[in-house]
Amino acid sequence: MLSVLFLVASLLGLGGSNNSDSNINMYTSRAFNLKDGRLIYREYHEEKFRNEKIMESITRYKDPNDNLLTERIMIFGEDLTKPKFILKDFRSGYIEGSEMLLNNKVKVYTRKNFNDKMSEKILQVEEPFVIDGGLTYFFRENWEKLLNDDTVEFNFITPAKLDYYRFRVSKNSIVTIGGRKGMQLKLEINSFILRAFVDPILITYALDNKEILSYKGISNVNDENGKSHLVEIDFTDKGDK
Repeated sequence: MLSVLFLVASLLGLGGSNNSDSNINMYTSRAFNLKDGRLIYREYHEEKFRNEKIMESITRYKDPNDNLLTERIMIFGEDLTKPKFILKDFRSGYIEGSEMLLNNKVKVYTRKNFNDKMSEKILQVEEPFVIDGGLTYFFRENWEKLLNDDTVEFNFITPAKLDYYRFRVSKNSIVTIGGRKGMQLKLEINSFILRAFVDPILITYALDNKEILSYKGISNVNDENGKSHLVEIDFTDKGDK
């Protein structure tokens, strides 16, 4: 079930800033190997706003030599938890994406490599459910519940599996990262059996403005062998270094 948490990792890079004074917000974050601390890749984020509301998010993932690995584009409508999105891996040709249809139906699609055909499916999903980087906005909508130690369950769309899975999120602790206090959330699959085999994802958001500060878990960027990285992503230094 690692592949399911790998898909959840696609929340990375969303919600880095709440700067509503600008129409375009750009920043970077860095992903380090959890085992040895080695820099694996950088994330270059571009968020476009209209009347203080996010409309589009583009994240480009580049290795330390500035080679483009992967790109993700999200388009937001009224419900920020359910963006239309597409992710492309330029090395393998892998693609995944989804978009909302009417009556809570979701179109999901995926392709494994350049030579593979696109597979797609229409899902009927019960609320609450979340698509890709909409996770950040779902957490913000449920902020007070999480802060008060409630556990929140939801369905998460997983295009790579042409399906969705039940997850839960809860407060893990209050921590300090980069001199800022944050709420560290624990995200895990809802199945008791599967939780025994997969470590949870830990995501920390600032208490003052809900910016993402840190992420620990499976990455949505593969290594050169097609295996998912285990990373810690630092969002506190948004400069291009």
